[in-house]
Amino acid sequence: MMTEGITVYLRMRPTTQPSEDYDVGADGRSLMIRDVAAKAAGRDSQRAFKFDQVLPMDITQAQVFERVGKRVVQNALDGYNSTVFAYGQTGSGKTFTITGGSERYEDRGIIPRALSMIFQEFRSRSDCSWSAHISYMEIYNEQGFDLLNESSGVKALQDLPRVRMMEDEHGNFHLRNLSMHRATSEEEALNLLFLGDTNRAISETAMNQASSRSHCLFTVFLECRGAGGSDKVRRSKLHLVDLAGSERVHKTKSDGITLNEAKYINTSLFYLEMVIVALNERNENARDHIPYRNSMMTSVLRDSLGGNCRTVMVATCSAEKAQTEESISTCRFAQRVALVKNDAVLNEETDPSVTIARLKAEVASLRARLEGQGRGDELADGRDPDHRLAAALGRIRLQEAALADVRATTSRFFGFEIEEEEMRARMAAALEPIIRAEPLAMTGLDEDPAQRQYNVVGGGGVGVGAGERGATRRDGGRPGREPRGGGGVNGGERGAARGDGREVEARLVSDRSSERVCEPPAVSPDSTGTRENRLRRQLEAARSRMRKHEQMRDWLLRRRREEEAAALAEEEAARRARMREEERDARDRRRRAAQKRKMSEEYYVLKSTRATETTDIRSF
Repeated sequence: MMTEGITVYLRMRPTTQPSEDYDVGADGRSLMIRDVAAKAAGRDSQRAFKFDQVLPMDITQAQVFERVGKRVVQNALDGYNSTVFAYGQTGSGKTFTITGGSERYEDRGIIPRALSMIFQEFRSRSDCSWSAHISYMEIYNEQGFDLLNESSGVKALQDLPRVRMMEDEHGNFHLRNLSMHRATSEEEALNLLFLGDTNRAISETAMNQASSRSHCLFTVFLECRGAGGSDKVRRSKLHLVDLAGSERVHKTKSDGITLNEAKYINTSLFYLEMVIVALNERNENARDHIPYRNSMMTSVLRDSLGGNCRTVMVATCSAEKAQTEESISTCRFAQRVALVKNDAVLNEETDPSVTIARLKAEVASLRARLEGQGRGDELADGRDPDHRLAAALGRIRLQEAALADVRATTSRFFGFEIEEEEMRARMAAALEPIIRAEPLAMTGLDEDPAQRQYNVVGGGGVGVGAGERGATRRDGGRPGREPRGGGGVNGGERGAARGDGREVEARLVSDRSSERVCEPPAVSPDSTGTRENRLRRQLEAARSRMRKHEQMRDWLLRRRREEEAAALAEEEAARRARMREEERDARDRRRRAAQKRKMSEEYYVLKSTRATETTDIRSF
């Protein structure tokens, strides 16, 4: 980004009666004007102004382009937005400077000479692929018109399509219904210029026989694409602007339509001056808002005034004594414009279409290399393409099988608790035939099921290899600990005394390491107790499954409530954001309304001040 000021030139219109009140400095960059009216009022009559260069009255159109226009066109060709605009009172030579005269070829203005230079550079800069598009717009009575519209039946300016201003979300202005025409040669570009000039609004006033009654913007859009497949593209625009001249009604003797035109012209120029003042205040950190939207002309020139552009101003004035007041006003405005700072940047970017084409070519090249390498490997291995496809199909099937296994494992992982309860219930029902009527108390935890010992709670002891007195023996009849209910195969006396036919229940002990079930000695089962136990276990399993389902339901409900709460919170945040945005928009509207009222008051104050000064001059 390059920050630079606006370059300001002053051009003096040739006259047969130059006033001695105008004195150009020896350095060719200053102008001294003696204000007779100020001297009569007792004020300082010397007005000194500084410019980048003062163009003398005898300068030719070719010299004006060499000093003013050539550098601007060069900047546009290098990729920078550029603007040249002429400002001054009516009849001071603005249109002659920008467009030129129509009688002699030597009187060509900046626009035709710029077009000639552009196409000459196109031919000399063969390293790029150039293209140029042209638009020509006129702002008449604060309404935009497309001067290059080729519709049939156009007899007046009002018959042309209206150009609308559109602003996007980034604050950039776009012109709707403004046509753009591609020019492939200097001749085509000049034909577009002549077509637009024939549609311009021109009227006769007391100060100018062919006075421009509108602001005109001739724009050339340039595009340069790098040669050799480069993906860089430069885009720039060149504005060549002929502003309507400020008018004093009592001098131009305007009435009727010309009076109404003068009102719109002076109002838009006043808004232009307000923008310049605001930009100067922004440079001093005293103001942030710039009133570009007040008029269509300032909106279109937004980039040229304080934006991404390199801008040149040509201030035109007349050296006659009768125009001293207007000349001083023009020079004051030029001094304010010179203080404006622009931030010009090189408009170069990567062309997406070129990048995509290059990447596609690389992909095709790599694919061809891979296919060639794969075919070479197949020929070396003695394989054919069908064999390769079969191998690829086998790999895909293996991947699908692995994916199905992962899905099954994941599903089982999330439902393992419910499945476990169901499995336990099925196992209990399957093992029901081995459940015995009397409960057994296991007195040993030997890993060998044949060596495990059981004790019948309600009757005589039962043991593998037990003695007559109920002594439990292990490993070849070694005496063991006597259980409570006696030992032996026939049972002890205390066990027989207590075995009164009471309902008992057998306990199953399973070996978890070997997953084998130890079957206790045969005892007469009680079918009633067995059925009740089975029903009890089934009931417990059903209750357990019910609890698991309730836990799952509670978890789903809790998750749903959390999602609803999050959605409500998000909706509330969005509603608050919309309210804040609406409040901000309301504040902006109030601020714009207040600013508009303030500018209207300033305009009427300025108008009354100028009227007072005019009255003083008349009285003088």
